[in-house]
Amino acid sequence: MLQLARQIAENRRSEGPLRRRVTVALLLCLAWSSHPLHAQQIEFADQDIQTPVLITGEQGHFWNQGHYEIWEVEQCVIRHGQFSAKGNRAIVWIDRATASSRAPHKVIAYFEGPDVEIHRQTITGFDNQHQPIGRDSVLQDKQWLGRLYTFTNVSINVQNQTQAARAPSDLFRRASQARQDISRRANTTASNVRLAAFQQPALNTNNGDSRDNEVALGSHRLRIQGRSNVDWSLHIDKSPDGSGTIAIAKSGIRATIEGFQAPATGESGAFTIETDNMVVWGPAVAQLQGGEVTDEDAPLELYLEGNIIFRQGDRVIYADRMYYNVTEEFGMILSAEILTPVAQYEGLLRVKADVLQQVNKQKFLAYGAAITSSRMGIPTYWFQSDEIEITDQLERQIDPLTGQQRRDPNTNELVYDHNITAESQNNFLFVGGVPIFYWPVMATRLDSPAFYLDRVRFKSDRVYGQQLLIDWNAFQLFNVENPPKNTKWSLSADFMSERGVGIGTLYDYQRDDMFNLPGLAKGRFDAWGLQDSGLDNLGRGRRSLDPEKDFRGRIFWNHRQLLGDGYQLTGEVGVISDRNFLEQYYEREWDEDKDQITGVELKRIDENISWAVDSNIRTNDFHTQTDWLPRFSHNWLGKSLFADRLTWYEHSHVGYARLKAAKSPLDPGEVAKFDLMAGEEQQYSGLRAASRQEIDMPFQLGHVKVVPYLLGEVAHWGEDINHQSATRTYGQIGVRTNLPMTRTDTGIKSTLFNVNGVSHKVNWTMDAYWADASEQLTMFPRYDALDDDAQEHFRRRFFFDTFGGLAGQNIGAKWDERIFAYRTNMQGNVTAPVTEIADDTMAFRLGTEQRWQTKRGLPGKEHIVDWMVLHAQVIMFPDREHNHGQHAGLFDYDYRWHVGDRFTVLSDGYFDFFSKGLRTASIGGVISRPDTGRFYLGYRMIDGPISSHIVNAALSYKMSQKWIGILGSSFDLGDSGNIGQSLSIVRIGESLLIRVGVNYDESRDNFGVHMSVEPRFMANSRIARRTGVDIRPSGAYGFE
Repeated sequence: MLQLARQIAENRRSEGPLRRRVTVALLLCLAWSSHPLHAQQIEFADQDIQTPVLITGEQGHFWNQGHYEIWEVEQCVIRHGQFSAKGNRAIVWIDRATASSRAPHKVIAYFEGPDVEIHRQTITGFDNQHQPIGRDSVLQDKQWLGRLYTFTNVSINVQNQTQAARAPSDLFRRASQARQDISRRANTTASNVRLAAFQQPALNTNNGDSRDNEVALGSHRLRIQGRSNVDWSLHIDKSPDGSGTIAIAKSGIRATIEGFQAPATGESGAFTIETDNMVVWGPAVAQLQGGEVTDEDAPLELYLEGNIIFRQGDRVIYADRMYYNVTEEFGMILSAEILTPVAQYEGLLRVKADVLQQVNKQKFLAYGAAITSSRMGIPTYWFQSDEIEITDQLERQIDPLTGQQRRDPNTNELVYDHNITAESQNNFLFVGGVPIFYWPVMATRLDSPAFYLDRVRFKSDRVYGQQLLIDWNAFQLFNVENPPKNTKWSLSADFMSERGVGIGTLYDYQRDDMFNLPGLAKGRFDAWGLQDSGLDNLGRGRRSLDPEKDFRGRIFWNHRQLLGDGYQLTGEVGVISDRNFLEQYYEREWDEDKDQITGVELKRIDENISWAVDSNIRTNDFHTQTDWLPRFSHNWLGKSLFADRLTWYEHSHVGYARLKAAKSPLDPGEVAKFDLMAGEEQQYSGLRAASRQEIDMPFQLGHVKVVPYLLGEVAHWGEDINHQSATRTYGQIGVRTNLPMTRTDTGIKSTLFNVNGVSHKVNWTMDAYWADASEQLTMFPRYDALDDDAQEHFRRRFFFDTFGGLAGQNIGAKWDERIFAYRTNMQGNVTAPVTEIADDTMAFRLGTEQRWQTKRGLPGKEHIVDWMVLHAQVIMFPDREHNHGQHAGLFDYDYRWHVGDRFTVLSDGYFDFFSKGLRTASIGGVISRPDTGRFYLGYRMIDGPISSHIVNAALSYKMSQKWIGILGSSFDLGDSGNIGQSLSIVRIGESLLIRVGVNYDESRDNFGVHMSVEPRFMANSRIARRTGVDIRPSGAYGFE
């Protein structure tokens, strides 16, 4: 209901003039319908959209193109009611409408041949015995193009159906060209039409009643006809005061307006109004015909009664009675039921109201309103309110860069935003006919409506116990009538039987200004905490850890604001209660997101130049982090010198650093496997400054692009690992080359592998370099972190669990992440994120990027796709000591083979060839059918410091129209054995999606059960995303 009101309010101002023109034309058309029949002959509509279209032929074939089904037919005959067409050859486009669209099926036919014949029987009126008076007309030509519409069915019967050709025929090209020519002529004609021109229709001269009349309304067209086979009556009189006209139509009337376009949505087409009885009050017909009264000031009123149906696109409104004052723009609808598409939702929403009232231009009221996505007579669920008040206020749309009101680029008109709010009284949520939730007053913006509850989840497992997790809409709970645009504020109330009760809040925002500073601002504030009464379970060997704090939680805030002229302000706050809190309660953030720090940065970007000033402080003493008090950095990338003969890159920074090492954990089991890594054993502080620059000299040598380069750096540390100042110089000289190659062979074809010609494209790359540093990289503290906090915590335990390390020792150089970064040539990047990584080396990086492409698709619509893709590289070290005794290392590849449009073979791998070096490879296949499901089966081998042979399987399968199964399993064929499984069943209800599942995590020995429920109309349904199956919205295929 709220979204519908929003759309009505947005359309209202733009539709006002058109609505008045339509109503005036309606009154004119009714008047002419009752006029004595003595003028020119009027013809009934050429088509009867309630009769099917029948297509026959002796021979033909078809193919699909977009949403059209296209037939090429010989000896073709088309019949549609009183109309028929036949010819030697024909091209027929069929656009079959879906049930939910409520639009007619469309047929476009092009006939060609020596004896094309078009036969049409037209009813021009009725005689005194009420028998139809018809007229036959026959057109014979060599070409004909026409359109047919029907709401019933389009059937085609070809005696001999042949296989479609790979390329379109000449007949199809001529037919397509004919359609384009017609379209161009129509556009040219439409551009010359006056928008306010009323054309008087021709009238029937026979002694019978006309039952079908049309009026041109500028670029629109109005048609009046009976809604059934029952004759409708019309009576027109002067109003009692003689100043206007009253028109009364009875026994069923249908008014269709074509060429209409909704201003807010851009939807075009036609809308139809049907009613049993209608009364129109307006000015005198003579005044309208004489132009004495314009459509802007004409007093017009409408009253409709009995089985009212309004259709526009997917939107349908049913009502018993309706009154509307067109001039004053107020009205009322009684016993209304609406089916309407709504932005941000899928499918159609169903709205019922006892009374819908427009009070004035800015205010709407609904009484006894209910909303649901169900089509059932008694829905499974619905939201109900006693009264809803919708208010529409115009706000100037301001350009955040200029501070001035925006103008429409096409019309130069000032642009306004619709600030549409709604307030409802006595709100209920019904499920199964039983009210399960009540709230007295609700207020919300209609650009992001919600109904108190954002999300409800039920879970049960061994870590948290029985769980009820509820997210509430805070704007509605606190009755905030005008919340800021593009914001979301929720409150969390989470009950966990084994842990306690958690309370939190989440605020997402995106605004045009903030803190009295102009410019787009975007950010998130998230705070959550609980009095924890349980033990942490973080995996094998860590299943019963005492929390370091009784009250646990976190406060997280990140903010970025564009200030204009290239300036941006970024701030972040990250405060966490203890070292294991994120890993236990926010595991995805802990594993995947960046570290949560506290700091602020001011940055300016001007094309390829940027500078920044930032400052960070550590707020969580259980992480190793660096305070910057403050730091300045400057980048100048890709600067052309000497007419593009040279290219210069520069990155410089200076700041005062204070490296703070992580404190030891309190849990005895954690302490036993905790040791600081090399480069962070002590507290270090001091000035650090560095400038790294590179000069390239690109040139073309035949088909090879060659880029010799020279890179150098000077860096200074106030304290190295010996607490002494140190200065390092570093230089690297090298050459980068790449050679693109291609070959195309159209003769390679295979029906089995869906190959139609192959184009092989290859790009060979090489980077040969020699580098020298005045100091070893192990001499410097870890001011810049190589890994996130989560990886650093894992590395500390990895040292003990895998290598049997002892406290005070360091991991071997083969598995030291600093040495790994050095071997990958991180120091060869001007903007490398870690300044400390640089040392002597000499290496050759060899790589290849290969694509095998082919054509797939329907004849005439083939498109190029990647058949196979292979990326691979390896680094060669002339001095084996730079690579732990091996000349070759760091070999990796990524391979994809798209066997078909729905089946892909995947493989990737990485190999270090020294003893106990990491070697891993995987192979798998994925089959995807959006309407049926998705299946993946893969195997990954890991060898080196650890050894595993893991089989992964994932399946989502639509077992029927109502049930989807989801299965996932991981198993290690080595010593670890089982890893985990999950199984879920999704019930696709008429109104709801219900997901019930179980999961088992072997590492944590945790078995869990979960259930979630979502309305089926949600556009961003979490349940639908997880199934991997295309779940159509309720009502997409009609009533279920």
